Amino acid sequence: MTLSPIKQTLLHQFRQLPQALQQLVIQFINRLLAERSQVTPLLSRPEPSPSVFELAGSLIGSAEGPSDLSTNPDYLEGMGRE
Repeated sequence: MTLSPIKQTLLHQFRQLPQALQQLVIQFINRLLAERSQVTPLLSRPEPSPSVFELAGSLIGSAEGPSDLSTNPDYLEGMGRE
């Protein structure tokens, strides 16, 4: 059986550790595995709600008036000045 490159790297580095540190790594991995059930729900959140733009999409452009506020010269008065 051939190990993937990441598994080969992990195993090589793990073997270079003193036995006491190897034991700490094993305990850490066991903790991660035990807490995985608590982390998984965070990773599988439902899709976000639609935005206001998406909800009002059919209303955009349905009212009378300028298509852009920049067409109103009063709105632009003083724009770019301090």
